[in-house]
Order: sequence, then structure tokens, then C-alpha cells
Amino acid sequence: MDGRAAYKRRIQLTGRSTYIVSLPKEWVETWRLGRGSEVTLEVMPDGSLKIAPAASERPARRDRRVIDLRGKELDLSFVIKSVIASYLAGYDEVLLLFGDGSVDAVSKIRSIVESNILGFNVLEEGPGYIVFVSVVDHRSMEFSRALSRMARIAAEMLRDVARGLENGDRGLLDLVAERDQLVDKLYLYMARQMTMASSGRLPLKDLGVYSPAEIVHLFLAVKSIERVADHATILSVRVSASLGAGMSVETGLSSLVMEAAEGFSKSVEALIKADAGLAASIAPVLSEYRSRLESMTAQEFLRGGGSLLRYLVIDSMRRITGYSLDIAEAALDISAVREKAKSEGP
Repeated sequence: MDGRAAYKRRIQLTGRSTYIVSLPKEWVETWRLGRGSEVTLEVMPDGSLKIAPAASERPARRDRRVIDLRGKELDLSFVIKSVIASYLAGYDEVLLLFGDGSVDAVSKIRSIVESNILGFNVLEEGPGYIVFVSVVDHRSMEFSRALSRMARIAAEMLRDVARGLENGDRGLLDLVAERDQLVDKLYLYMARQMTMASSGRLPLKDLGVYSPAEIVHLFLAVKSIERVADHATILSVRVSASLGAGMSVETGLSSLVMEAAEGFSKSVEALIKADAGLAASIAPVLSEYRSRLESMTAQEFLRGGGSLLRYLVIDSMRRITGYSLDIAEAALDISAVREKAKSEGP
């Protein structure tokens, strides 16, 4: 059955007040429905109706992707990216087929996948093959909860960089990088949900959005949060190495990082609340802060000096503030899309 097929039906009246339409036979048979089966009707933002089998009527089914690598040169990076792409696309199982003598490769792939993808574990493996299966239901963690947790971790990573700078605490700085892996897991988890929602396999309400048009802006914001965590990690490693090399920390660097962390948290708050007013109020503050950082960088260049550590901190905060601005902009976009969808509703 072609999922894009369009059917024309006449509305009929039964009794005095009940309007009915018939369902396409192919659709009913595809879902193995019959007399007495339940369906759900969802009013979409544009006023159209979406009909789907009720959860209790959906046949148990797992989407499997087979990636045949036999006879090919094994590129671990390509294999890992292929598994991640399959996970993001919504596959429940991924079967990897290898050639002979690939025991070490299978072990490495298993370790990398299980440590980087939330709930995508090995179901079965043997000589020349391995099966990954998703063991986390998309409803086991609400999207809003995953988003809040991811942003909170990223913000705390930044604050710990500030504390590490303030106290010269290399141990605290080294812990920052360890949390980046959890941020990446949450990012992939949410990216999978957004992909499934955009293709109609997940209800929009599970993402807390009113319209499919919101998803593209939400994805860009979530990606920006992930990039903030990446930069916090990179900076923590560089600062720790600088301190280990005996470099001194100049006064004021920790406060620069803390200021960036606060701006980031405010932009995420605007995103989560889809608060256009908050986004509009934080954007000029972030822009002014980024301009100040750019001015500081220019002054360092003109002076022909300044410490490497100072430059690294300023440049990282400039980039992070740029991502915070992107998040605030996404909050504005989502608010506008949501307002339009509501105005066009029934």
C-alpha cells in the first residue's frame, strides 16, 4: 500500500447527529483491523484529521536494517556512522554482517556503539555478525525531560570549567569531558524521536510540539546545545593541559565563562517555554556579550600578545555565545510557528 495515496470519501449521516466516512480497505487490511477495532483521531494544527490504529491495535513489529560488509574493506568509522544513522532513522534492529577474521572489529564496534547510543545494545553476536537492538522505548523518557537534562548537564559543564579556572582544579576540569558522552547519548535519543515524529511514526505531542514545522527549529536548537557541550569539553581539556604546563590563570577568565553559562541557560529556558518575550530579551544581552568578546580578541591581536590560555577561553566563549543566540532564535521561531498553527486551527 502506498502511504502517500489519497482517497476521496463522501461524508454520510447516520441517525440525526453522527457523521461517518468509510475507511480504505487496503489501509484496514494493512493494519489487520476489523469490526470493533479502535482507531484514534487527532485534530492537526491545520484543521485536518489524522487517523491511526489505537496503540492496542498495532501489531508487534520491529524494523530491521541489514548492513552487509562482507567482501568490503572494513572502515570502523563508516560502520559506526552507519549504525548511528540507522538508529536515528528509527530502526529497532541493525544486523551487521562481516567477513571472516573480524572478531576484533566486532568487539570494537560493540564497545563504541553501546557507549555512545542510549539503549542500543547487542542482542546477539557470533563469528561474522552482530545484532544491535533498541531496548529503550521512546516513551520511557519524555522529550522535554531529556532536553532539560541535556541542557542542564551542558550548563554545569561550563560552570565547572569556570570553577576549574578559578581554583586551578585540574581534577574538576578532567571530569567535564566524562559528561560529554551522556550529552551525546541524549542528543542522539532526541534526534531519533524528532526523525520519527517528522515521518509520522511518533505523535507530535510526545515531543511537546503543536506542528511538524516546529521540529526543524527544535532540531537546530538541540544540535546547538550538543555543540555547547562539545566546546566545554574541548576547553576543559585545553585548560587542564595549560595548567599542567605551568601556565597561570589570569583574573577574570572564570567570570567570562560563568557569564556565558548564564546566557546559555537563559536561552534554553526560552526554548523550553517557547517564550518569545524571554528570547527577545536575552538576545541583545548575548549579542552585546559576544561583541565584547570579539573586541577583547581584537585588542589581544593589536597588542601582539596575551596568554594562549586567555585567547582559548575568549574564543570558546564567543563560539558558545553564538550557539546560545541560535537557541534563542529557535525559541522565537517555534513561538511564531506555534502561534500561526493555533490561529489556523479549527
